[in-house]
Amino acid sequence: MSRRSSRRQQAVKPAIPPNIERGLASLVDGNEILVASMLSIKTSKKDDDDSDDDDKAAKRSALVTALAECMTMNHLSAEALLSRFFTASVLGAYCITVLGVSGKGNEATLAARIGKKWSRPDFVTTTAGNNTTAEIDKKKETNENAQKTIIGESPIGKRRSPSTDAKIKTAKKRRSNGSA
Repeated sequence: MSRRSSRRQQAVKPAIPPNIERGLASLVDGNEILVASMLSIKTSKKDDDDSDDDDKAAKRSALVTALAECMTMNHLSAEALLSRFFTASVLGAYCITVLGVSGKGNEATLAARIGKKWSRPDFVTTTAGNNTTAEIDKKKETNENAQKTIIGESPIGKRRSPSTDAKIKTAKKRRSNGSA
């Protein structure tokens, strides 16, 4: 009888292209709690506030690895992963704030837009952590405006079209002529 080796094989890191890995890392950055909850990875908010930069980087790396494993286990492309597991509001905000492209569309449209950017071998995020506070504030404001636009509110205010204004004036004239 032969005896099986008692050595266990080490876990092999999923083989995804480095540009897709950079894209996943940029998506995870700022969405750590959302990604951790989707993957059922326990992270406490208290730990995130008190931990140093090395700890945060290690947690982000673990989340990126978990997303990559999810992709390989389920045989998903980056687009399929994004459209299946992320909402349109998250993808839209990511498109606007990180990629600088339109955040309009449904999950599939936004995932295709992101996948197109990530598929380039020279993909590098513009938010590599060296932003000034003014840039961060501007991106937050843009993100908030994007969220409002995505859910149907105008960030500028509610406006009527000229044809609607004309219809309202006509209706007012008819009411004033009819009641006099």
